[in-house]
Amino acid sequence: MNEARHLDELDIELLHAVIEQPNKSIILDVIAPFSGRLSQQALRNRLADLERDGLIILDRSRSSRSIFVKASRKGRRLVGNSDLMGHKEAQNSKEAGPLGQ
Repeated sequence: MNEARHLDELDIELLHAVIEQPNKSIILDVIAPFSGRLSQQALRNRLADLERDGLIILDRSRSSRSIFVKASRKGRRLVGNSDLMGHKEAQNSKEAGPLGQ
């Protein structure tokens, strides 16, 4: 079983951005507002990690030039937990494994 990756505040902010703008282009709508904080490639890597963790879904089928993103049920639940309980407690609930099951 894979070890749970620790989410930081930027990961949670990226998840919020995806939830607020579902089915939007990764580059134009999700990454651009964060480009002053990390490089575009580092932000793409973060989104790939979130996809690997099952928190977002990347849709490459709609366009050959763009990738669209939306939150998975697990990602929406994690963000909801972080809003209600605070970031640290939500991270602990992710590691325990009840989300998305």
